[in-house]
Amino acid sequence: MLKELGVKRKYLILLIFRIPFEALRTIVNSVFLQKAFTAVDFFDEKKLSLVCVMFFIECAFLFAYNGTVWRVFGTMYAHMQGKIKQIIMENLVQKPMEELENHSSGDILVRADTDAQKAVGIFGEPFNLVFLLNGFFNLISSSILMILVSPKLFLLVIAFVIPHVCLSTFVIAPMQYKIQSKIQKKAAELTDLFTSYINMEEIIHLYNASDFLKRKMEIKNNELKKLNVQKAVYSAAGQFLMPLFGLSGYLVIMLTGGSMIAAGTLTYATLLYVCQLRGGILPASIMIINSAINIKENMVSMYRVQEIIK
Repeated sequence: MLKELGVKRKYLILLIFRIPFEALRTIVNSVFLQKAFTAVDFFDEKKLSLVCVMFFIECAFLFAYNGTVWRVFGTMYAHMQGKIKQIIMENLVQKPMEELENHSSGDILVRADTDAQKAVGIFGEPFNLVFLLNGFFNLISSSILMILVSPKLFLLVIAFVIPHVCLSTFVIAPMQYKIQSKIQKKAAELTDLFTSYINMEEIIHLYNASDFLKRKMEIKNNELKKLNVQKAVYSAAGQFLMPLFGLSGYLVIMLTGGSMIAAGTLTYATLLYVCQLRGGILPASIMIINSAINIKENMVSMYRVQEIIK
């Protein structure tokens, strides 16, 4: 789709610049806590001041860097949203009437509006492709740094991350994908009924079919509501897993780290460093999960749009 929109090269370049941001922020925060509390342990005010100044400079750089990339990215994404709708309309005009008759008017409207937004959203909306790759990079870099400090603590972190990822990816995501596909179809059917009611109002009243059509719209609307409730239930189940595995893993890390400090094999500053890296691994995993789920849902819309622009 990027090729059809004419932004493939520019998008990939901006993607490369955006991917390292979360990993850089995690490293900056982790190193700051480690250096700052090491200086506190040794009552070194000069080193603590230097660490704070360096942290301020690094944060200012990251803020400017991220803001610049997202400013260019946002402008390009706004162009993509307008371009996809233009491409859809141009293809609809060029298609023969026999082919268009295979789709209802409501289905075409949903594809040209809602589906178009969701399809392009894969490349620019929160928790989609950009966040997925960002999460992968952050997860890998944080994992490597934690392994270098304490393989034992890293294994404890992974022991809570893997079940979370597996349940979300292989159980919740497929269910959400199926329900999203049903929602898109029901929304198209409901839109088609509303369009028919508006365009053929005189004929409907002539044959006294108004109550019948309204009842049919009510049934379709209730079916759509039930599907949205199911989707909300699946989303709630995914949100429940986050504190379940997140807080449990944090408590285990603190207890294990405390025993290692008591044994003299770990310092308090290093434990804070590890906890901050864990703060990179867990959000990165959640970012990957949510992005993968959203991409899978939005792929339904992309397939529906591609059927029109082929």
